[in-house]
Amino acid sequence: MSLERIIEIDQSALEIFNGSDSMFIDGVAFVLTSGLTWLPLYLALFYLVVKNNETMAQIGLIVGCTLLCLILSDGISEYLCKPWIARPRPSNDPIIKYSVHIVNNIRGMDYSFFSAHAANTMSIAVFFCWLVRSKLLSVFLILWSLLNCWTRMYLGLHYPGDISVGLIWG
Repeated sequence: MSLERIIEIDQSALEIFNGSDSMFIDGVAFVLTSGLTWLPLYLALFYLVVKNNETMAQIGLIVGCTLLCLILSDGISEYLCKPWIARPRPSNDPIIKYSVHIVNNIRGMDYSFFSAHAANTMSIAVFFCWLVRSKLLSVFLILWSLLNCWTRMYLGLHYPGDISVGLIWG
């Protein structure tokens, strides 16, 4: 399969996830894509770490490992892959940008491949799934990551292929 065919499939798949005629869903997607929206989740995870560890060294190790997950997932995406591959975001792609549903005029900057949001959320989810080993928490964190990924496609900021590679890297 040629690269051009893969890109065509990715663009067609985006149509499934991108936009709707609902201002309510537009607003929900816009709010959910923000990192600040998830601050209570991050604080809850930090509370879980503090509550279940006895020493500052243990807490520091877990916080450090979490930060390392983010540095690796975000750093590889933002500083290595995106500049090297230089794939435009769907909302900025000259071929399809006029057919992509845009919310609040958010078009994103830089490049699309691969999604740092997908990589970051999945790396945190997987790390805490392995750390805590609670089925309920694992399901919640994986769903949180997938919800975050849906918002990126809904808003026209990433193709499904960008999301898929981000999830795998995360």
